[in-house]
Amino acid sequence: MIFARCLALAILLMAPLPVWAMGFHAKDLWGVRLKTSVFLGGSYEAESYAPNRVTLHCRDCDGLVIVDILLTQGEDSQEAKLRSGEMTIPAMQEGCTAWAESCSLRAHAVGGAIGWVEDYIFGGRAGTTARLYLDGEMLMIRSTAPVADIAHGNGRAAIEKIAPLIVEGP
Repeated sequence: MIFARCLALAILLMAPLPVWAMGFHAKDLWGVRLKTSVFLGGSYEAESYAPNRVTLHCRDCDGLVIVDILLTQGEDSQEAKLRSGEMTIPAMQEGCTAWAESCSLRAHAVGGAIGWVEDYIFGGRAGTTARLYLDGEMLMIRSTAPVADIAHGNGRAAIEKIAPLIVEGP
C-alpha cells in the first residue's frame, strides 16, 4: 500500500506542468521579419545594434523619418496600474494634452498585451508612440516624421503589422 502511494506520488510529480506564457513571443527583434514595405514615404533601412531594438530610417524621404521598435522591461507598475484601473486612459489623456495640445491618446491591446497609443505634433515634428505591456515586459513603437500623415501612418502600420508578430508570433 505504501509502495502504491509512493509510486502514484512519483508519477504525479513527473507529470508535465502547464506552461504559462511569460511576456512577448519574440524575446529579441533580430528574429522578427520586419516588412518595411508597410511604411509610407519611401524605402526603409533597418539598423540594430542590440537584439532588443530596431530602428528603421527612410532613405529617400523628405526630412528625418524614423520608426523605432524597442523591447524592454516594463516601467515600474505601469502594467499593474493599467490592469487594475488605477491608471486610466482619460487621466492619461489630460497629461498628454498638457504636454502637447494636439496629443490624442487611446487604449490599445494586442493578444494579452495592454497599453496605449498616442498621436502628437510637437516642436515641428509629428509622432505616434505605442506602449504595450505583458508580464512585466514593454514593447514601445515610436514613429516620427516632419509630416503628420507619414508619422501617424507609419505608427499605425507598425502597430497593426509588426506588434502582433512580436506579441503573439507569426
